[in-house]
Amino acid sequence: MIACGNQLVTKLDQEFNNITFTHYRYATHIINLTVKAKINHIKSEIKKLYQFVIKVKNSLLLLNKLSEICTFKKVKFLKPILDINTCWNFTYFMISRQILMQSVSELLAIINIKELGDLFPTIFEW
Repeated sequence: MIACGNQLVTKLDQEFNNITFTHYRYATHIINLTVKAKINHIKSEIKKLYQFVIKVKNSLLLLNKLSEICTFKKVKFLKPILDINTCWNFTYFMISRQILMQSVSELLAIINIKELGDLFPTIFEW
């Protein structure tokens, strides 16, 4: 978005200094739609991660398996943090915790492919 905005500013500056000015009528509308589409895409990725965390956090079996994988890989076990709608910073805490536990959580998702396979974020979503 920043690169697009910089290019647009440069183009508009060139046009304003030029006698043959071209009118960019819907530029801000297009930028606004692009930003909204990106935000909606990010929200769907966070929602997917949220569903993964709920599934793991609410299952004692999955938490135990996650702990075992951490022990096996010699990684400190960090219990998943659940997002809370009323506290925006808990979304950040949930995501940052899952980033720290990404490799271990990925193994858990592979081992439990039926339960967690479609909930675990893809490489692109990470």
